[in-house]
Amino acid sequence: HLTSNILCQPDFNPVAYLDHHFPTAASLDALPSFLQHLSDISTELHCELHRRVRGQTLERSRVQERWEAAQAAVGELGQKVGGIRVKLGNAEALIQTVSTSVRGLDHCKRNLTTSITTLQKLQMAETALTRLYLMLPQEDYQAAGVLLSAAKELISFFQNYTHIPKVQDLTLRLASVEKVY
Repeated sequence: HLTSNILCQPDFNPVAYLDHHFPTAASLDALPSFLQHLSDISTELHCELHRRVRGQTLERSRVQERWEAAQAAVGELGQKVGGIRVKLGNAEALIQTVSTSVRGLDHCKRNLTTSITTLQKLQMAETALTRLYLMLPQEDYQAAGVLLSAAKELISFFQNYTHIPKVQDLTLRLASVEKVY
């Protein structure tokens, strides 16, 4: 192998090398074959150098291609991350909108529940007073007392709404029934 050749060693001494191969004047007869041998080694070194340079160039090309592919992948990843950020922002805005809508619906539900409860109490108070008027001729004071107590409790719920005509009417009717019982 060429790298193990003495000519390729960093501490190569040409004088010692030539002295080794040509110790006497008579050994110079082998000079033409020695020169051919050196020429073959030179050709071999040239070919090896050419092969390695070409390999290095190919490797550099592959590294450059990989680098460019990596750069493209990083760019694509950056675009995807940007897209995800936009989608995340849109999702957050949508969640905020939905949360606001849910809060609004919750207020509506609470108001509707309060309205239904208020109307039920108003209806029960009206029914209780009507039944009390119907019970007057029967003179069943024990049943009338229970019903009167329930009517008072129901109408007390509307104390803050005495400015409403229906509540005023119920309050006046309760007062007139209380006078009788």
